Amino acid sequence: MQAGRLAAFTFCAIFACAALGSGLDRMAEVQASPAWTAGGPVHARQDLWHATKAVRDADDSAIAVAMRAVRSNPASGRALTLLGAAYAQAGQQPDAHAAFLVAARTGWRDPLTQAYLYEAALETGDYISASRRADALLRTEPRAVSAARLLSPLEASGQGRKALAVRLAGNPPWRSAYLAMNDLGGGDAARMRGAALAGLVHAGLPLSCEEASSAARALVDRGHQGQARQLWQSHCDKTSAGAIADADWAGLARTLEHGTKPSPFGWRAYPAADIAMSVVTSANGKQAIRLSGSATVSRPMLAQPVTLTPGLYRATIATRASGRLALSLSCGIEPRRPSLTEGDVALDGQLIVAPGCDTQILSIWLMPGTGDVTLGPLRIKPVAG
Repeated sequence: MQAGRLAAFTFCAIFACAALGSGLDRMAEVQASPAWTAGGPVHARQDLWHATKAVRDADDSAIAVAMRAVRSNPASGRALTLLGAAYAQAGQQPDAHAAFLVAARTGWRDPLTQAYLYEAALETGDYISASRRADALLRTEPRAVSAARLLSPLEASGQGRKALAVRLAGNPPWRSAYLAMNDLGGGDAARMRGAALAGLVHAGLPLSCEEASSAARALVDRGHQGQARQLWQSHCDKTSAGAIADADWAGLARTLEHGTKPSPFGWRAYPAADIAMSVVTSANGKQAIRLSGSATVSRPMLAQPVTLTPGLYRATIATRASGRLALSLSCGIEPRRPSLTEGDVALDGQLIVAPGCDTQILSIWLMPGTGDVTLGPLRIKPVAG
């Protein structure tokens, strides 16, 4: 293993953060006093303090100082970890590896030891061992260790994803946050996370619908709608392949009335302080959505990700509120204001153009005006060329 790579990941990502939460600050509180020259436990603690500081500062004397800490703390995994770190900083990899292996025998809770052995396992392609070390790090230092940075090498490999699936099957405490992708931005990191989660089905470890919903929504929010649909259908709802979800508002009604979580491809409401959204029963006995209040500017009220074939469509909504509703179909993850609207959804229908992109979003806008607006079924049909 290259000393530069070890230092870049282990010491910066793990030691500088996680070690602070592992008791080293408490050691640092021991101030200089006559007890510094005494023997016994106090002397042993002082040796650990000096070794910690020497390694953290990358001091040239770190190996000698850490060796002294090992002699005064022969049963301490921490002292052996510091010795391994000092050897690694000096580029003495065989000695570093030997020290960390001995330190590992004292338990799984030392973050620096686990980080070193994690990288060592990755270097040799031992993804099963690497996944165990990563699991130990995320269990012992959940706030200090970045799951995105730590697990990306596993997520990038087929064998790594299989090993990661085994760890997830054990329901570790970091599972929920991992599925929700709270630690990720967008781009390739989210794509790799989605691939890792999709592989759980092939490993015979399907997610619950609630977990799949959380992960699919996270992928949608990061611009990976196609991957989100595949994950959702493979883990939970194999029938949700339609272009428009919940066109009759039943799912949205359950969310508004009972607080149930919507499908990741259902309607998302955009609350407005001066517009109330409620569920009503229409004349034909079916549920409808009512918007109550006065709008002085156009604003999005509802939106959902869709997968329409590029082309021209006609959209209608069963409503009497002519001129009060407009649809927008655009690319991206946030609703865009309707630019040019031809037709009226309340009459013969509004013409909308489905763009050629992988992240289409359909949004319903309330236009300026007064009075309640009731939304009946939404229908979108292609216009024959």
